[in-house]
Amino acid sequence: VLISDLQEIQLIDSLPVIERRTNGSATGEMLRGYFQLSQVGTALLYLDRENPPFILLTTKVDKIYLNLETAEQTRELFDALHAAQ
Repeated sequence: VLISDLQEIQLIDSLPVIERRTNGSATGEMLRGYFQLSQVGTALLYLDRENPPFILLTTKVDKIYLNLETAEQTRELFDALHAAQ
């Protein structure tokens, strides 16, 4: 995703309810690919759902949820993305 394509960047503490996987993998708590989310619709997930916070990137086309290995790394990435926007 290009920084110029981002409409919004948010740091969130919880995910919407995941209804089902539509195209991707769910291995334990690791979610990769497209999932149907309650009140959101289809979104792209790259995350460990047991390791908040999460970054939500919104473009004209997609909603992308992601996090890194630690909460601190996720917050640092959020700060860098937010500063670059």
